[in-house]
Amino acid sequence: MDFLLGVIFAFIALVTFGVSTPFSRYPIKKIGLSSTIAYRGAITAIVALLVFIAMPFQYSFDPLYIIIAFFIGIIGFIPYLTFLKALDKGKIGIIAPITDSSFLVTIFLSVMFYGEIFTPLNWLAVLIILAGMVSLSFDFKSVKRYGLKMLPGVSYAIITFFLWGIFYFIERVPVMIIGPYLLLLVVEIGVFAPATVYLGATGKFKRPDRETMKFLLITGISTAVGGLCFNIAITLADVGLVTTITKSAPIVALLTAKLLFGEKLKRRQYISVIVVLLGVILLSLA
Repeated sequence: MDFLLGVIFAFIALVTFGVSTPFSRYPIKKIGLSSTIAYRGAITAIVALLVFIAMPFQYSFDPLYIIIAFFIGIIGFIPYLTFLKALDKGKIGIIAPITDSSFLVTIFLSVMFYGEIFTPLNWLAVLIILAGMVSLSFDFKSVKRYGLKMLPGVSYAIITFFLWGIFYFIERVPVMIIGPYLLLLVVEIGVFAPATVYLGATGKFKRPDRETMKFLLITGISTAVGGLCFNIAITLADVGLVTTITKSAPIVALLTAKLLFGEKLKRRQYISVIVVLLGVILLSLA
């Protein structure tokens, strides 16, 4: 029963993380990278605080693990920044498949240090998901023409790939002690703190208008909900499995962009969405 609940929360995180991605593009264009990061961090931290207040006694107050969680948040700010920098410099069709494959790092570390077991069927599901994600948006023409190393944003994407994989791996340590609700609050404060420092260092603060704020609210709230569901999921199921499901979020981002923003999808992308979904379902049932 716990495993099933873990999978359900992982799927909720998959949807909410996927929704946050397309909604973050508009604020970046309107108020810039620095201000978007700061506002998103503030909104997410406020939501995390409200959730924490609404769930009294659902945590264990351990100063050591609270400090650990805070530094995990600081670490989490770095891949979020490098991801947005990669998107700013490169094509999403090149960047997203690299960064969202970070679950491979999480799986490797989880097997090595947590003793999690991946069966041959699990690995088959992982390969199906990976193949679907690469086919979903990878720009094969640009790679063939310029070579992967020459493409802008790839260096930031590779940094994000490793750091996101490590970030999701180490979150399991404090969540088992202080609980998912307090972890969400402390981690988001840890993310917000360097975000404000970064904004001050760049000196590019811009106040969002009403329309931009709507996008920021959707991004911040969906990120907070996704983070909470991820935290709950890894207390119920293996972190490698949960991360693989949640990092399939590009299929939701793509469909959201299609339904809400009218972006056109190719036949290959529709097929890729089905492939990823089949892989996620297989992984959940394996």
